[in-house]
Amino acid sequence: MEDSKCFGQTRTTLYIWSLLAALLLWHSPASAVDYYWKCSQVQCTPQPSLKDAAFNSMVVQGVSGDRLAKRQFRGCEFIRPDYGQCIWFEPHPANPNIGSTYGYVANRYGDSCPSGSEYNSETGECTAPEEDKCLPTYGNPVDHWHKVAEVLGSSLPTIRPPLTRCEDSCTYDDPEINGKPQIYVNGDPSGVWQAFRYFGNGVSCTEGDESVNAPPNDPSPKTDKNNKCENKVCLTTDENGVCQNYTYSCTATEKHTDPGDMDCDYGEFNGDAVCVPNSPPPKMTEKETKTDVEVTKNPDGSTDTKTTTTTTTTNCTGVGSCSTSTTTNVSNNKTNADGSPGGESSTCTGPDCKDADGKSQNDKKQEQQEKEENESKVSGDASCTAVPSCTGDAIQCAILRQTHTQRCADEKFQEVDAEELVAGVSGDLAGEGFQPFGEGERGSFDLAGMIDTSSTIGGSCPALPPITFTFRGVTKSVEFGTVMAEICKYASWFSYLMVAFAMRRAAEIVAGGMA
Repeated sequence: MEDSKCFGQTRTTLYIWSLLAALLLWHSPASAVDYYWKCSQVQCTPQPSLKDAAFNSMVVQGVSGDRLAKRQFRGCEFIRPDYGQCIWFEPHPANPNIGSTYGYVANRYGDSCPSGSEYNSETGECTAPEEDKCLPTYGNPVDHWHKVAEVLGSSLPTIRPPLTRCEDSCTYDDPEINGKPQIYVNGDPSGVWQAFRYFGNGVSCTEGDESVNAPPNDPSPKTDKNNKCENKVCLTTDENGVCQNYTYSCTATEKHTDPGDMDCDYGEFNGDAVCVPNSPPPKMTEKETKTDVEVTKNPDGSTDTKTTTTTTTTNCTGVGSCSTSTTTNVSNNKTNADGSPGGESSTCTGPDCKDADGKSQNDKKQEQQEKEENESKVSGDASCTAVPSCTGDAIQCAILRQTHTQRCADEKFQEVDAEELVAGVSGDLAGEGFQPFGEGERGSFDLAGMIDTSSTIGGSCPALPPITFTFRGVTKSVEFGTVMAEICKYASWFSYLMVAFAMRRAAEIVAGGMA
């Protein structure tokens, strides 16, 4: 009995302790308190940070109004993780450089930060993690231009765009082509440029880790002019020091750029992808005119003026197609002592010299080029012995060559040499099996062995068993042997008749085919 009682008491004690442990474990999470700060005064209320609790303590102690507004916050310090103070400075009304310093303390209470927030040991408050500012950019598009080819007609893309872009410290990737490429001939830098569209992936990046890649800002036609003259230089003087012979020079520059239709079309030429320009093509004209003037005063009071004008012109159409020419015009003018004209003469050398019709060689050449640009030319006949020559649109020329090749291949396949065909057929029919019948063989055909007659309706006559039955206690038997023998005799005769008709029909079919 005592042992049993002892066991009962032990079991009851263990049950009580287990129940208490379960209650503690169940109650602990529910009783967890979030961190908060509070000053020691009764009137103080819980605050989220040490600074807020210290400020609350200052207010509770009666600091308010103008005095509170004048106080300057100087910082907080943690004496322990759960205890600290904050300092405010109050300047003296008469001298702001001096004043009084006040410190206010507070204690931290609670067990942990709320779920989804982290403890900031610098401020003593629980803060939610800051959302990545790039997260809202996920899927948003941004466009960037990239140089894909150095010169027109080179394989595309020769310069691949970067796989990612860093825009406002956010990453954009997965580029795709956006629109047609554009040609920049006279810009800096020049080349074929293509717009690519990137999409945000919501990830941050380091700003400036990728250089800006963009075409020239102003693709519109423009003209730049500049003029500059040098001071006069005296070559000779008279006995009084008056200049009798002097020179001076001026230089004028003019540059006109017209990008034309900047869009170009993708195509394929000689197996390479190219960017074919649209009409009109880009153009550039640069002209430099240098004028040298020499003035000479003659003893009779007249004046001779010699003007040498040198003009250098560079014309570019398309890409890499430029020509430069120089024209020199020398004119001599004489002015009499009374100021009246004394005569003039001039000489001109170079392609810019005007003819009787008022046009220079360069003017006529430019007109011809503009005419050729607006039309495509094809030379050569339609024969397959020579490939046609084509100038103009690269895509159209490629189509022309492909059509020419395909047509000639079809014509070669369809060509038939009659003599070669007859010779080939004659050779095939020269065998023994294709020889004609002899004189004695004509009109007679031996069909022996051609028709198989071994499988007719022959064979033994089947034997049917007798039928036995009982009627009113008497057993009877009926024999069919005699009947079947008669039937089989007539069936045998009928089989020969069927074979005869079949052989006749077979002979008709064979004779009709050979006829």
